Amino acid sequence: MSKLSVQSVGATVMRNNMSDVLDAVDDSRNIMLIKRRNRTDAALVNVELLEDLLALRDKQYVRSIREARAEAARGELSSLEDTFGAL
Repeated sequence: MSKLSVQSVGATVMRNNMSDVLDAVDDSRNIMLIKRRNRTDAALVNVELLEDLLALRDKQYVRSIREARAEAARGELSSLEDTFGAL
C-alpha cells in the first residue's frame, strides 16, 4: 500500500488552477486540504481512496481484512483456482 500524501491549497488558488489540483488528487493516495480564510474547510480526495475510507467504516469488512492478513502471515494461502474455480 502506498503512503498517503496530504497537501493544502487556498480556495482562490484552487479555483484558478482547478485542473492542476484535480491532477494532483488523481493519484489514488493524495489528499488535498482546501483552506479559506486560513481555515481548512474541506478535503478533495480521489474516488478510489474515498471508497477505501468508506469501506473502513464497515466493521465486518475490517474484521475480514484482519483475518485474511493473519491467515496469510500463517502461510494459509489459497490459489486463484481454489478460490474461484476453473474460469
